[in-house]
Amino acid sequence: MKVGDLVELSWGICWPLVVVVALVVFHKPLSRFLEQLGRRATKLSVFQFAVELSTVPEFSPAWSGPFLQDVRQPSPADEFSSSAMALFEQIRDDTAFDYAVVDLGTGHQWLTSRLFIFAIVLKRMRGLQCFVFLETRGDVRKRFLGLASPDRVRWALSRRYPWLEAAFANAYSQIPDHQTRSVHGALEPWGATELARLFLQQIQQDRQPDSDENEWVTLTDQETWEHAKWLDAARLERILGNDLQVSWVKDSPDVSPAERAKAVLRRDDPFVALVDEEKKYKSLIDRQALVEKVVKRLVEPSDDYLTGRG
Repeated sequence: MKVGDLVELSWGICWPLVVVVALVVFHKPLSRFLEQLGRRATKLSVFQFAVELSTVPEFSPAWSGPFLQDVRQPSPADEFSSSAMALFEQIRDDTAFDYAVVDLGTGHQWLTSRLFIFAIVLKRMRGLQCFVFLETRGDVRKRFLGLASPDRVRWALSRRYPWLEAAFANAYSQIPDHQTRSVHGALEPWGATELARLFLQQIQQDRQPDSDENEWVTLTDQETWEHAKWLDAARLERILGNDLQVSWVKDSPDVSPAERAKAVLRRDDPFVALVDEEKKYKSLIDRQALVEKVVKRLVEPSDDYLTGRG
């Protein structure tokens, strides 16, 4: 038997024993951890250390500005460009962020086409990990709807509206190679703006569509049509299906910090939304980071154990 095979076999035999020993050794620390969850609202005391419930940095762009079109709204491709350029300059900033909020309102805030192109651009230019979708339901504004990664959003929209992916491919083929400024395909603001403009040109026309008009919207000039749909909560849920994650935890004075933290740990998704009593969105928690910190604390012997006082 080779030395490498012998080492691998020994590891396979010893590893289960290591796990059992670890469970015995850290039984008391684990119990203490559960007891001490309630000490602080945003910090959990574990073995005299602090494990934070890490909030995730949000990208809060100015989707519109003075004398500029709202890039989420229906506008001709050339008018879109001036607004998009200002937005992509913000995206170029080096400030770290992990998610962006997409507030659908009552269903006339976002077009499918605009969500599609921004899912691609934000992922490629800034490594966006997550969209947080909100809605207005009854008297509750910014009500939490769900989470989804930019890739899942892009491909779900592509499956439902295949012309979007075709338009993007045609537009991207016209962008000069020198506009790509990273190995991840990020573009300079001018290149990103041109990509978005060319993309919209592919799905806009100045005549009434011959196909189903329900698949088109008229633009602000009332003379241009765009092959897109308005997004409301029901349509988003149909499009994303199981790709829409709904992990959330209630954050209110009636919920103890310990219960809130344990609820976050019980979820399966990497990000968990904190909401109020009406399910109104408050912030996003990095559950994966919390799990990693807790595991790290549990595998480090406590001072009491090392000194024999445990």
